Amino acid sequence: MPEEAILQALQRIQKTQNTIAISAAIIMGILLIVYFFTFAMLIDKGYYTILWIEAVTSILFITAFFFLNRLAFRITRLIYGRRQPFAGLLARLSPQDASLPPQKLAQRLRELEENVRDA
Repeated sequence: MPEEAILQALQRIQKTQNTIAISAAIIMGILLIVYFFTFAMLIDKGYYTILWIEAVTSILFITAFFFLNRLAFRITRLIYGRRQPFAGLLARLSPQDASLPPQKLAQRLRELEENVRDA
């Protein structure tokens, strides 16, 4: 596969992963703010079931913030997993690779291929 095609595919994968992570974080953050302002109202009105739902989802959202990069990577894998040239690249990438520049990532992938050929 040509170097330019690999770089474009890596850039697209990283952009999609970052977009998913940012979108999810914004949605969860807005919901946590809404929850914050509705907790008192729910207690006053006696809607304890909804209050419990908000409390449980708040804990889940806060936990999800710690795993947001992994979650975004898995969703990106679902989106691009069967498309070429993305499928081959995604098989060799990890969630932490989103922080690397595409050039360094392409170089690392080339080194991995060379190591596999030599072994």
